[in-house]
Amino acid sequence: MKNNFRNTFFGTLCLAASTTLATAQTGNLLAVTRFDDLVRINVPNGAVTPIGPVGISDTLSLINVSGTYYTTNSFWLIQIDPTTGNGTITASITPGFVRLNSLAFNPTTGTCYGLDTFNPQQLHTIDLTTGATTLVGNTGSPNRNLQSLTISDTGAAYAWEAGQPALPGRGLMSIDLTTGQATDVNPLLGGAGRPAAFAFAGSTLIGAGSGLSHVDTTTAATRFLSNTPDLRGMAFTSPASVIPRGVGCPGTLITPILAPDVAPELGSTITFTAGPVAPNPSAILTIGLDGQQSPLGPIPVDLQPFGLGASCRLWSSADATVLIPVQTNPGPGAIASYPLAIPNDPAFAGVQLFVQAFSIDSGVPGGLAATRSLVVTIG
Repeated sequence: MKNNFRNTFFGTLCLAASTTLATAQTGNLLAVTRFDDLVRINVPNGAVTPIGPVGISDTLSLINVSGTYYTTNSFWLIQIDPTTGNGTITASITPGFVRLNSLAFNPTTGTCYGLDTFNPQQLHTIDLTTGATTLVGNTGSPNRNLQSLTISDTGAAYAWEAGQPALPGRGLMSIDLTTGQATDVNPLLGGAGRPAAFAFAGSTLIGAGSGLSHVDTTTAATRFLSNTPDLRGMAFTSPASVIPRGVGCPGTLITPILAPDVAPELGSTITFTAGPVAPNPSAILTIGLDGQQSPLGPIPVDLQPFGLGASCRLWSSADATVLIPVQTNPGPGAIASYPLAIPNDPAFAGVQLFVQAFSIDSGVPGGLAATRSLVVTIG
């Protein structure tokens, strides 16, 4: 698959100059805020595009079921229009004593689940047409504030145990969808941070509260990605995602940043923009198919032995390397952009690219400054 992808996909790369820095970036992550507004978020930089008010208070959670979006405010099942944000009550949650604090959809079975906060904490299934719930079982997490239920594309379920002052939470918990039982993913880490929402981008778990974080489902470790408003629920519109990885190394001005303008969906053209870069004719963009191994050794590759700065790393297998033209920018420094056309072919869905840019900068060791990399999942 990789050799075929390299021959066909990289063969379609064409170099073109972009005239503006992608500041009004879009994204494929929808979210409801604590103020009951629907927004669109660009994951790498946290840029928020308002869509509109839900019109119903205390919304919690957000799920995407084949292009239909649902939320709840514990009492009602609410359908949200992704183009306007407007919410419509479609059903009451029954029985009346069930109060769901989050919803999650299992794509492997077509079943929707919810966490009940009050009775004590229990896992239920919920009928998205009638609002009727059916008890699966107790989570074994009484009075520990279990929230943010989410399910991956392979059917693995997780939630976050935030705890209370008198009873600390244990953090990331795996959830057995057949029994409801919650199990601590890593007993060495607690529940600090309180992600109020989770969403899977393919196999990557993103957590949100007052910012976005990558959550490792094996170790429960979190890594900050970007600042956002306080979020209460979120859902990706497609499996496509762009997740930052690693750190860059500084240029003469500051450490350059690499950002996309759109989600990498089939049939789209995604433009990567690096800046600020040094005002030379070109910068360098590397695109790889492997995020673990490169021709120079295991990733990340320390580039200091090659004369670069102490924090410079290669985060890509660099199967394709191109020179991209540098353009002037109204702000400090210059920018360099590269548009990448993604074939409208289902065979490319789920393929990951590892993208990193380098500024040719004579003012730093080795003459190169580097961005952190982007893990680009086509969907």
